[in-house]
Parts: sequence; structure tokens; C-alpha cells
Amino acid sequence: MNTMKNILPYIIASLIFLPFVAADTYMPALMNIYGLIGIILLIPIVLVESIVTYFVLKYNKIDLKFGYDALMVACANIVSTIIGFILSFLILWGSKDPRATIIMLYPAFILSAFTEFPIIGLFLRKKCKNPWIKSLQLSFLINFVSYTLILILLVLSTLF
Repeated sequence: MNTMKNILPYIIASLIFLPFVAADTYMPALMNIYGLIGIILLIPIVLVESIVTYFVLKYNKIDLKFGYDALMVACANIVSTIIGFILSFLILWGSKDPRATIIMLYPAFILSAFTEFPIIGLFLRKKCKNPWIKSLQLSFLINFVSYTLILILLVLSTLF
């Protein structure tokens, strides 16, 4: 019960920021649509992914502090955001039309998951058995959550 009290503010903050959730490798495309506010969208990404990470690791009997989870997720997201920006200069990564950017979600999801898993693995390497397998699974799961939320946001933005 005490654990729930500790994470309740994060859950509330995530729900408040839920409509603004974006995905990190996909950040350049979102900045193309939403402007510089896209950088601020990294905060709810880290919050949502940290909460998912916390519960997944607890479920798997890997006891890490929430702050450590948040640091791990933040580092992974920063790395994949940097890679997203580098790629945005190499290719045309999105458009101002949200319908067109939905198509780019799929390769961005795969790229984010594969970019973030080694970072997560480094954080988990001394904390559990098979850290690389667990980090790959965790990376795909947390990015699935982020990209599902951004897909919902983009679909809703095409309706209004």
C-alpha cells in the first residue's frame, strides 16, 4: 500500500499529460507538427514509460527504486531522441499532416525499441538474470505503450 502512495503522483501526472505523449525517435516528426513544444513532450514519455517499467519489473520480482527506473528510461529516451534527430537530417521524417506521419510510427517504434534496449540492458546488467533479454522485452513493451498513445493522439487530431 505504501508503494501505491509513492507512485500515485506519477500516475496522476501521467494521466494529465496523456494527450501530449509522444515517442522519442519520432520526436522530429512531432516537432514538425507541434513545433518546439515537441521537446517538452519527452517529459510525459519518460513518466509513462517509467511507470510501466516500475510495474513490469516489480511483477518480474526485480526490485528497483522508481527513481532508478526513471533514470534508466530517461537515458534510453535521450539516446533514441538524439538518433531520431540525426535521422531527421538524413531523411524526410514526417510531414505537417498527422495522417501522413502515422505511417512513420511503425519504423520509428522498431528503431526506438532497438535503440533503447542496450541502454536499459546496461542499467539491468547487475540487477537481474538475463538482463539483455529482459531489456529487449521491456524496451518493446514500453515503446509499444508510448507509440500506442501517440497513435491515439494522431488519430484524434485527424478527427478535429
